[in-house]
Amino acid sequence: LKSKCTSRELWITIENLFRDNKETRAIQLENELRSLTIGDLSVHDYCQKLKTLSDLLANVNSPITERTLVTHLLNGLNSKFDNIIN
Repeated sequence: LKSKCTSRELWITIENLFRDNKETRAIQLENELRSLTIGDLSVHDYCQKLKTLSDLLANVNSPITERTLVTHLLNGLNSKFDNIIN
């Protein structure tokens, strides 16, 4: 930032940084959501992690639908849950 910038210029700079950060954060969260699997998590912890990611995406103006959330949930299950997936 310039030492002699107006409050408007400062505000625009901060706003642009925040906007860019929100977009970057949304991409990061979407990637984390896509790659999340149940692994060694309990079903409760896995669902909680999915819900948290969904809420965080909504907070950066990138909400996902319930259908998308369920799709990610099913895609992240392992073979132990084949009877649910199929």
